[in-house]
Amino acid sequence: MKTLKLLFITALSAMTLSCSEKATTEIPETELRNISCTTQLTTHSSAQTRGSAPTSLDEDHFVLYAFKKNGEGNFSYEEAKHPAAAINGETWKYNAAFPVGTYKFIAFYNLNESNRTNLNEIIENIKNISWETVLKSIVITHYPSTTSQYQTDMNEIFCGNTEEINISSGVGGDDNEIKIELTLARIVSRIDIKFIKVASDDPTIEVPYKTGNIFGSTEANPLTSLIFKPTNIPLKYNLYGENPDYTAGIPCEVTYNTPTFRYGESGADAVKSTEYQPFPKDADAINQNMETNIKNGIANGGAYFMGSYLLPFSPSVSQTLNANIQLNKANQERTIKVPSFTVTKNYVSVITIKLNSSTEAENNGEGNDDEHLFNPKSTFIVEIEKTYDGIHQTDVDVE
Repeated sequence: MKTLKLLFITALSAMTLSCSEKATTEIPETELRNISCTTQLTTHSSAQTRGSAPTSLDEDHFVLYAFKKNGEGNFSYEEAKHPAAAINGETWKYNAAFPVGTYKFIAFYNLNESNRTNLNEIIENIKNISWETVLKSIVITHYPSTTSQYQTDMNEIFCGNTEEINISSGVGGDDNEIKIELTLARIVSRIDIKFIKVASDDPTIEVPYKTGNIFGSTEANPLTSLIFKPTNIPLKYNLYGENPDYTAGIPCEVTYNTPTFRYGESGADAVKSTEYQPFPKDADAINQNMETNIKNGIANGGAYFMGSYLLPFSPSVSQTLNANIQLNKANQERTIKVPSFTVTKNYVSVITIKLNSSTEAENNGEGNDDEHLFNPKSTFIVEIEKTYDGIHQTDVDVE
């Protein structure tokens, strides 16, 4: 037995020496340790994405970055060995091998192409820096309509990271696998817009359309474009919670050509019922059964637009914004000014445009279909709602 042990040690030493002579930077396979990463998104469902965005998980949209800690307490990017990934139900499973040591991991889901390309270049060059500097180096950028890299908007980006994880040496079977669980949460906010017509004497009672919709059309996509122009939105955000290069007052214009709307289907009797609850009624309304809630919670012909993903100012601080919403239809244009609405990371803020009709609540089933947003005689109210953790409402008269 002693002879066998001696032969094994001699062979191992020879193999190590051979590896060192062949390439001093190559890490022998015996020094690698497997990790199994299970990653899930918080409240991910079709309700969370715009109509044009994917509603099911795509393994190609996930990415995991590893950072190895050195003796000085600093971190360097570490490339995975033998990576493999797959979607299992609503979970992303990732397996790879890394040299033994202490690590932190950062994962993203749904980065757009420009951000992913830029981050890959930055992250692969991270070497011997503090963890705070690592987080400051990882910058997400919003490329709005006015830039050459514009891609509609931010995408619904999710991110998560781990505490320090020690990958120690070990041999064989399950004992040689480190299991990591990561939860990814949104690092963006979203602005949705709801368009409804209300009674002249009661703005809580909606007036349905018999035919057509609030845009004065019978088409499902009646607008040539919708342009969302918020002020005071940062165009960059790092994982340390800062907004590098931020300058107040810079507009962040987002253009949607031939925007997609969801339309309500509730009739006059339904919206006058004491049991009628306009969408959204609470945090869960925007998390589950989005299509059903829109159909049942908006009067017939009213419209709902799942809109812009925007960067937050910090992980926890809300920001008050102003915006213009420009609606373009054939040769007509209508601009709606929206003052003082709030955005927060991982929130959906709903802007409700209420068109004041000439119809009284008692007779809301007899509304005039010629009263719509492109009728210059019409006036409307803007109401702000912020949902997930609660709803805050503000009514503002708009000229």
